[in-house]
Amino acid sequence: MEEVGDLAEIHTSGNIEPLEPRAAQRLSARAGMYRVLPAAPGVILMRTVEHDGRTLRLAGEITTPGALCDVFVILAQVGWRGQLVCSDESATRTLYFEQGNVLGAQTSVAGERLGAVMYRYGVISAADLERVAAHAGRGGRFGAVALELGLITQRDVFRCLKHQIEEIAFACFAQSSGTFCFLEGFDSKKLVSHQVISAQALVMDGVTRMDEIRYFREKIPSGAYVPARAALTTEPKEEYRATYQLIDGTLSIEELGRTTGKGEFAITKDVFGLAKSGHVLIHPPQKLGDPLGLAELTNRVLTVIHREADSAGKGQELRKGLTSFARGGKGYAELLAKAGPAPDGTLDPRRVAANAQKALAAAPEMTLRRMLYEYVSFAIFCVGATLGFQKESELGTKLATELKELEPR
Repeated sequence: MEEVGDLAEIHTSGNIEPLEPRAAQRLSARAGMYRVLPAAPGVILMRTVEHDGRTLRLAGEITTPGALCDVFVILAQVGWRGQLVCSDESATRTLYFEQGNVLGAQTSVAGERLGAVMYRYGVISAADLERVAAHAGRGGRFGAVALELGLITQRDVFRCLKHQIEEIAFACFAQSSGTFCFLEGFDSKKLVSHQVISAQALVMDGVTRMDEIRYFREKIPSGAYVPARAALTTEPKEEYRATYQLIDGTLSIEELGRTTGKGEFAITKDVFGLAKSGHVLIHPPQKLGDPLGLAELTNRVLTVIHREADSAGKGQELRKGLTSFARGGKGYAELLAKAGPAPDGTLDPRRVAANAQKALAAAPEMTLRRMLYEYVSFAIFCVGATLGFQKESELGTKLATELKELEPR
């Protein structure tokens, strides 16, 4: 899994010399005393002498989406107790296994944390999310703080922790690069709640979801799209009626997911079925004049672009190019102040929206559209400059719907 910027050289003297910035960064983050273990030719395996004694049972590279499904199946069958750590350039995710079940999970991805999950499933409002986050930032756990403030119940926490584990697992299945390792044993105190979810069932659900969402996206590009009832007089199938009754032509799929508590994926599935039977029509987002909506749309585009660049080992060049573009572009310093970008290339949408309202007061929507459109267009150009015109063209085609929504009007 070669990546630009990660080269290091081992000299005949045994000294390790990082030759590029990423290699130096990775090695410096692991400063300390290590034992060099026997390993296959072309592979180096080292463990710190200060580790907690747990055995490294499995480790390997991730090179394609779905690769971690096989690891989950193995862990489901052997029943080992331990933690699976999955890492790439932008995220680290940890899942805790015991007797073929997943008991808990942790993530470094903001959108997969408990508060974000609670918001997506309609358990808390956006205002409540900010309120709890402000308190939790002082050291408390999100769920505990929300309970103390009387915003949720213990049952809400338990249900959303289950959803969180599922989302983290599904994100691992979708991972197309990086590494994984399974360490035997773990400290039970690290578990916020003791869930028992079959690893085998997670694999089956995850594979199904990846196949289905790829199919759904041909008709419903994102959760920001708005379903509206068609002029049919017949009743839809029983399994879709509850969702059908809530469709009013103004609520997006994402909003319906929060309103029903079913989440975006389940509503997308229902809406797709209703569209297929002719009971609903799918309309582009209606609220993209809102700065927050524009920033979230931009993030969906940036996620795809950075994923393509990272998988080809060109992520570092893309990030450098965008940094240079933002520094040299008029108004970007104010628009992106304290908004990132995050390691995965995305921006803090709330911060961008707040900055836009403050800095672009004269014509916030028109100016914001132009600036964000130019930013993502330059990102696509950077990919083309490093990976060739064909890849740039493919990205433009792949993101045509989102770019059309974002372009200045």
